[in-house]
Amino acid sequence: MPEVSPLPFGSALESGARAASPRDRRRLCAPGGCGILPPIRGLRSPRDLIVGTPEEGHDLTAPLLETVEVETGAHPTAAVLWLHGVGADGHHFAPLVPQLTRAGAPPLRFVFPHAPYRAITLCNGERMRGWYDLRNVDRQQQQDEDSIRGACAAVSALLRRERERGIAEGRIVLAGFSQGGAMSLFAGPRFPERLAGIVVLSGYRLIVSTFDAERETANARTPVFMGYGTQDPVVSLREGEIARDLLRERGYPIEWHSYPAGHEVPAAAICDIADFLARVL
Repeated sequence: MPEVSPLPFGSALESGARAASPRDRRRLCAPGGCGILPPIRGLRSPRDLIVGTPEEGHDLTAPLLETVEVETGAHPTAAVLWLHGVGADGHHFAPLVPQLTRAGAPPLRFVFPHAPYRAITLCNGERMRGWYDLRNVDRQQQQDEDSIRGACAAVSALLRRERERGIAEGRIVLAGFSQGGAMSLFAGPRFPERLAGIVVLSGYRLIVSTFDAERETANARTPVFMGYGTQDPVVSLREGEIARDLLRERGYPIEWHSYPAGHEVPAAAICDIADFLARVL
C-alpha cells in the first residue's frame, strides 16, 4: 500500500464555517485562506490549459473552463475529471495523482478544472472559486439552481472534450469533493454517455426534485463510489446516507465507505479510490 497523507478539507468554508465565530468565519472565508496546495511537480506533462477565463461572472456554459492536467503516461486511454470544493482550485487535488494510480494501470489523464470566481453568500459575499453560490448552511435549502445547471453544462463540456480527444465511451470517471462531490452526484447520472464511474466525496443532493426526470439511462448502472467522514461537521454522514439510498433505490451500484474523519479526504479514502479507479478503468 502506498504511503499517503490525509488531504486537508477542500475549502475553508466547507470545513468549518458553520460553527465558526464571526471573526473566524471572516478568516476562514477569505480567498486563499484554505491552504490550497501547489501544483504537482515531476510528473509527465503537468500543465495548465487556459481554455476559459474564470473571472467573476464568467459564463459557466461557455465552451470550456480553465483546467490543470496531469498525464501518467503517453497517449492516455482513460480520464478522470475531478472537481474541487468551494474556495479551492484545480491545483488542490493534483498532488494526489501518484497515490491514485496503481502499478500496471493504463496511462491516465487527470483533469482538474477551476471553477469561476463568484460571490459566496455564506462568506459574506466574498469572491472565491465555486461551482455555485452557497446560501444556507442547510445544503437542501435555497439552492442556486441556475448556477448548478450552468456548472453541469460546463462539466459535461469537459467530459465531451475527453471523448473528442480519443477517450472511449465508458473510460471516463467523474469525481469531486464537497461542492465538487455534489456536482459529480448531480452531473454524472444526467450525462447522456456512459461513464466508467462516479466518485462522490462528502457530496450532497442538488435539485433532487428533478432527478428521476433528468437522469440518463446510459449511466443507470454506472458504479458510484461514495466516501464520507463520520465526524464531518459540514456535510453530515446522514446526508451522505440519504444520497446513497436515493441511488440504491433506483438500482445504481454503490460502493459505500465511511471513515473516522472530518471534512477531508483521509489516507484510507485515497487508497480506496485508487482501487476503485483500477477496477473501473
